[in-house]
Amino acid sequence: MKSCNNKKCLGCGAFLTNDPNSLGYVNKNLNDVDYCIRCFRLRNYSEIDNSNLNIADIEKQIEQLDYSKSIYIFHVVDVMDLDNTVLRNFINFQNKLVFIVNKMDCLPKQYNAELTASMIYKTIESFGYNDPKIIFTSSFNKSSIKKINKLVANVNIRKQKALFVGCSNVGKSSLINQLLKLNDQNEELTVSPFINTTILLKQIKVGKNLIIDTPGLPQKQNILNYVENKDVKRIINLKNSCSINYFINPNQTLQIEGLLSIDYLEGTKSSFTFYISKDLKISRMKSSNADKNWEINISNPKIIKFLPKYHEYKEIEICLDKDHKHNLDVSGLGLITLNKGIEKIKVKTLKEVGISVTKYAII
Repeated sequence: MKSCNNKKCLGCGAFLTNDPNSLGYVNKNLNDVDYCIRCFRLRNYSEIDNSNLNIADIEKQIEQLDYSKSIYIFHVVDVMDLDNTVLRNFINFQNKLVFIVNKMDCLPKQYNAELTASMIYKTIESFGYNDPKIIFTSSFNKSSIKKINKLVANVNIRKQKALFVGCSNVGKSSLINQLLKLNDQNEELTVSPFINTTILLKQIKVGKNLIIDTPGLPQKQNILNYVENKDVKRIINLKNSCSINYFINPNQTLQIEGLLSIDYLEGTKSSFTFYISKDLKISRMKSSNADKNWEINISNPKIIKFLPKYHEYKEIEICLDKDHKHNLDVSGLGLITLNKGIEKIKVKTLKEVGISVTKYAII
């Protein structure tokens, strides 16, 4: 007999059930466990099983939420992927919305904080938000976590629901876990580098206050969708992120394993600054050797590359103003600063992966 009840998995929010074909499956008495098998294996073995996951169901949940009611929106975005994580869905409700710009710890240790903040404001405004309210944070920054906690409390005092929304992998669950720790609570949401670990709405008590955690909106353009699970942790290793400078001339190429290739076509000798995981290998070569090196990479079992079923690549030529620096946003991989002097590049990656030169360079 397949049994189910109203008890939810603390990790993903699915209702616990003994039905092996359903999300929230457990093979024990439902009253004896707090996590479904999917979350248990994810937390303990870094393995994820999305075979029962329907992305359309997640999108439908978000679409059906009534934002016109007494809700205050905490929109979590990734500072390293603003172009792909700022959502236009909430423009009509911006009077009751705050942006939580997360992963600020991924920026270099020394940077112009005032200029970066200004560029982030301008980026968010370019999506149609007027004078946005912003809290800059990371899951390791206690002072900003306290700010968020105070705002959640104020929202609850006003009889509003604190709704946490955002794309997959922006760090919502990590932030909520820090709010729980701040309030001396031990229940931890499932946190992992994988896509869509939260799958149903969850009401969470944080101290005396309530918040609602929503599933992360899927990003089809995110590079993490197209690599092996074992490689995801290397790509998104935030504890091991860094900035790496390469000074190169035109007719040289930089490649990140089997994931990305950048040909420098026109300009003067200049630098490309990569804000990515240290676990990723960057190779420099003559552009005449780039295609050969790419083929070697994608046949090397030690090199991160795309899943075999994804094999259509795109090449994009990008013209730049040589008098300004620019940020190249590769969704899910990181940011690349294209410094002054660079006039034209060609970028090669998988057809599905999002590539854009941001309107404003934040670093």
